[in-house]
Amino acid sequence: MQLSISQRPRLLKDVFGQNNVIKELLHQQSTHHWPQAMLLKGPTGTGKTTIAQIIAMAINCQAPDAEGNPCGECYSCHSIKSESFSRDTHRLDGSQSGKDEVIDITSGMNVAPMYDNNTIIIIEESDQLSAKAKSALLKVLEKPKDNVYFILLSMITTGLPMEIQSRCQVYNLRPFITSDIMYALKSILEKENLWESDSIPKSFKMEGLKAIAETSQGSLRAAVQALEKCLVGGYWSIEDIQRNVGALDERQIINIIELLVAGNKKFFDVWEEIDFMGSFDYTYSKLSGIYYNKAIKNEEDTSKYYDLLQVFDNIASQPYLRKTYIESKLIQYIAAHPFDGQKKVVRRLNG
Repeated sequence: MQLSISQRPRLLKDVFGQNNVIKELLHQQSTHHWPQAMLLKGPTGTGKTTIAQIIAMAINCQAPDAEGNPCGECYSCHSIKSESFSRDTHRLDGSQSGKDEVIDITSGMNVAPMYDNNTIIIIEESDQLSAKAKSALLKVLEKPKDNVYFILLSMITTGLPMEIQSRCQVYNLRPFITSDIMYALKSILEKENLWESDSIPKSFKMEGLKAIAETSQGSLRAAVQALEKCLVGGYWSIEDIQRNVGALDERQIINIIELLVAGNKKFFDVWEEIDFMGSFDYTYSKLSGIYYNKAIKNEEDTSKYYDLLQVFDNIASQPYLRKTYIESKLIQYIAAHPFDGQKKVVRRLNG
């Protein structure tokens, strides 16, 4: 089925959400005036790769329509859609590319493109380029060529030096909110002629989609992948979704927070049964809301919520989360908030 591929937008006007960014890009597309360097910033699953590919197709399409939309059928478009990148659009993975790769891909900038009108270089995870690779990239961006375009993708707001960012037109993509993701999943089911199908229980179309959306961490891609698991596996009930997809509903998240705040060792039993790391962002958001709501109401005994929120703040400040790192911080929190059986639980996690 591969909904994340079959339902990937191929035109800017079909990209879900990100309205402000899409509005700007549509204007540039209609005027055929694209910045020489563009930087798409945003969390995972917010559309960076999809938008980058559409921009690349629009720039090099051999038969665009009157609005500048790529045809999607010419050799240039097909090379990008199929991700073969066999023509003059190139793709680099910043996490695996060093200085030499950047120099190799940009060394031909003074040579006319072989197949298309322009050379386009897409660099995914550009924030993970090595220091030497970023320096080589900066030198290229300082002397832009008319028929060479760079499209940089970054998950981290401060992942690239300001010297590079200042030479790019920057577009900030926001994480999707729950209602937006639910609407997008509904739209996908409609396109697949499944929304009215009796094979999918009505309860799934509300409670199920909500559970998926709430724990997708603002990532539409993650939500679509979870939806596909449910469709293939027939996971319709909340319990089946939680067990097989890892999605947690709001009640479970609140229960997890309360277990932590109370220092209840049952939290660690839950930790072993669920994808807590995958649900971290949603748990963090819910904890923040609970704490500030209690603080506004001047409720007593908010200190533990505050202490736990500080732990989550510290964890969230890290660019890349690891399960062991989250565990270590929670262990430290437990040590500062002892409860019965603490030593046994801490020893089990460390072991």
